[in-house]
Amino acid sequence: MDPDLFNLSGLPDPQENAPEEEAISMTDLLDQLYSDVSAMVNNEETDPKSVEVAWFTGEKVRKVLGFIQSSPKAPEALQELTKHLEEITKGKITPENTLDYVRFAETCPDIQIVSRLSEHLQLAHFLTISALDDDMHRVFYSEKCFSEKWTVEALKSAISKKNFESEYE
Repeated sequence: MDPDLFNLSGLPDPQENAPEEEAISMTDLLDQLYSDVSAMVNNEETDPKSVEVAWFTGEKVRKVLGFIQSSPKAPEALQELTKHLEEITKGKITPENTLDYVRFAETCPDIQIVSRLSEHLQLAHFLTISALDDDMHRVFYSEKCFSEKWTVEALKSAISKKNFESEYE
């Protein structure tokens, strides 16, 4: 079964409760996405693999996905979008990591918390945690990584050993 490309985390869609906004065209939305991501990733002063760049890229792509999800050609549109992102970022944003970044933005919707945690956690921590299926697991492992200064390897080991389940059984 293919994953739901428009809700990788399984969380409720934030657009469902969003207030009515002024109409925006798909062209304008895509132009803004490409401009913003290109400016972030191709800026010599910005690390294209930073936590913040990944989160902002994921959040911006999420907005576009929310716009195109009702289209019958949504999977093709997503494929073209990710291919174009790869081109304009010179391979720094790939189709694979785009979906990881979207999941990251979905599962960690508060950039202030992400920024605070990013002082101690690497992008690989966030991507590993965001791939977990349950909010309680994500919070548990995030807090453990932060408080105990786990490496990515220690995090993956703790997940495979089911530390959460062991602690809360």
